[in-house]
Amino acid sequence: MALDPCCDTIIGGEIYITATFNSGGATRYEALGETRIQPSAIERTAGASSAGTVWVTEASRPVRALLTFANRCSHNPMRMYCERCRVSIDIVEKSRGVTHSLTDCVIVGLPEINLATGEISGIEIVCAGTYSIIDSGTVDTQKCWQEYYKHEDSTFGSPGQVGAGNTQSLA
Repeated sequence: MALDPCCDTIIGGEIYITATFNSGGATRYEALGETRIQPSAIERTAGASSAGTVWVTEASRPVRALLTFANRCSHNPMRMYCERCRVSIDIVEKSRGVTHSLTDCVIVGLPEINLATGEISGIEIVCAGTYSIIDSGTVDTQKCWQEYYKHEDSTFGSPGQVGAGNTQSLA
């Protein structure tokens, strides 16, 4: 079954990131280009035996977010990378009214600064805590989330009611 048409109204749009540091304070960062989230804490791999029987293995893995940031003087994302303590990250889809919340994160990767475009890439956010989606209720996405979580599986937990002001934990 196709998703409700409301899910196709806005794709992309303004995305910003708020990092709350255990050492104190919070900083807002601007995303550039792609923002990708790998929400599953399980990776499945399939293969086949010599007789053609399919097998599947599962392995635990951390939830990750892969982003490209804007290189801003007062909000330089290299601060996150240099932070040795864990941080909590909120990735906000402003246009859709949706926040992706990742707790107890470490920042890894090999940062690359593109001086011509102002992009900082190669930074990955690895979630050691929980990953949840929060619908702020500013746009009507309740039907979309219900459809998204309709298919219960162990990767995403129970579907549950997600709507205005509600949270769906995916950890």
